Amino acid sequence: MKRIIFIFWSVISLFSCSLNKDYTRQVEAKLKDLDNNPIGSYSFIIIIPEEGCSGCISEAEDFYMNNKERQDLFFIFTNISSIKSIKLRVGKDIKDKKNVFLDLDNDFLSEQFNENIYPIVFDIRNKDNITYRFLEPGIDLQIKSPKE
Repeated sequence: MKRIIFIFWSVISLFSCSLNKDYTRQVEAKLKDLDNNPIGSYSFIIIIPEEGCSGCISEAEDFYMNNKERQDLFFIFTNISSIKSIKLRVGKDIKDKKNVFLDLDNDFLSEQFNENIYPIVFDIRNKDNITYRFLEPGIDLQIKSPKE
């Protein structure tokens, strides 16, 4: 019985890792498709869903407001229910920012990747090894500027 449980969890773990790699590949491919491809121009990509973990999203939007002028950060807002609502929360100039992409087609969401409810930071400094982490309430959202 223990062996069956072990095999079951092993298969689940492998499937989960595969989904995470698939999502990373999906994001990387979508980034390359953008007119202003951020890979090579920025150090971090921050994907902020507008629906999901409300505390997480609020903190990520605050992070955006405090860091929207940084030239090493590229922000993607996805799962947008209303342009008007997002403008009210983070500023009318959001559509004019060079380092912001509004994902109106939800290309940066994945139905297989359940963690889409959390803001995610992709570290793209090493193009051969793109990594990511979730931004959750209470976790330090500080991303050091290269000048610091």
